[in-house]
Amino acid sequence: MKTKKMTLKTLAEKAWVKFWENSKSPASHLSNCKKVLATLGKGRDIRKISTEDIEKACSTWLSEGSSEKTCNRRLASLSRMLTWAEQRGWIERRPFIERFKETGGRLRWQTDEEEAEMVRLLEAAGHSHFAALVTFLAETGMRRGEALGLTWDNVDFDQGWIRLWETKGGKARSIPMTVKSHSILRELAVIHAGPFLSIKPSSFTDAWNAAKKKMGLAGDAGFIPHCLRHGFATRLVQAGVSIVTVKELLGHAKLETTLIYAHLAPANLADAMAVFERSRNG
Repeated sequence: MKTKKMTLKTLAEKAWVKFWENSKSPASHLSNCKKVLATLGKGRDIRKISTEDIEKACSTWLSEGSSEKTCNRRLASLSRMLTWAEQRGWIERRPFIERFKETGGRLRWQTDEEEAEMVRLLEAAGHSHFAALVTFLAETGMRRGEALGLTWDNVDFDQGWIRLWETKGGKARSIPMTVKSHSILRELAVIHAGPFLSIKPSSFTDAWNAAKKKMGLAGDAGFIPHCLRHGFATRLVQAGVSIVTVKELLGHAKLETTLIYAHLAPANLADAMAVFERSRNG
């Protein structure tokens, strides 16, 4: 039986209502769907989506700085949609979708020297706005998308807080401003709608990669803008901040996500072993 044309946008809308609209984390699923649509094309005929198209989409996401884990989440959403489309007879057969093998390797975060050099190179290249964004991300631990979508309604200068009402995890959160983040926002307060709304993600990524190459880190797959968020969390944990507090600052939906940083607090482990030693030896 010959199938009729259906666009990826239409399939996504149907799948949203069926699978994700009333799920526990709708914001996360919505973000994944939007990225899939933006990359593959809203008007794409779902019968003509090939494995090669999907692999090209993954290459695009990786070049933009997305992690393999993030790519897998998007692939999972796409797979769910196309599997359902096959079951309903809207496509004859779902294309093969290969997931990335996620490793539990070393977390990559920026050193103070790398951060300073990235800022210096961006400013030298005439990208002072990008340089400000780098420092802001390092000071707040915000996701790049959260920072780029920030409006002045989210900023409370008097109390020194940044309020995020819509986040990837679907949970609102507040972030206290540091001296640096407060200063950056004050300097950008002349911008009409929000501090970073005018920045195109692709332009920022291109500038980052150009500076990264000059730093001799072109082959370092982990040195991407998201490492600034890792750096924020790592410094908090190493300073003795509780993992629960770090979870709230990062806006993770589950504690398990934040626990990837737990082993970076060796002092806490040493204290625990000291308690154990005392219990053994009186």
